[in-house]
Amino acid sequence: MKPSATARAPGISMPPLQMAAQATALWSLVHGFAMLRLEGRLDGMIRSLPDDETADSLLDAMLSAIRVVDD
Repeated sequence: MKPSATARAPGISMPPLQMAAQATALWSLVHGFAMLRLEGRLDGMIRSLPDDETADSLLDAMLSAIRVVDD
């Protein structure tokens, strides 16, 4: 996984509830991806990607598409 997908900007703090909410949201997203992958429900989509793309690159792209904002 690309470091940019998991890193927060240094020096940015947030309330504990917001931090827990963001962590839970991202955890749920990755867990859902993992379950779909393990059950084979992403196989067709992964096969339809260009040859140099993998399940890992799909996960990276998915995480890059997610925007976590501070309110």
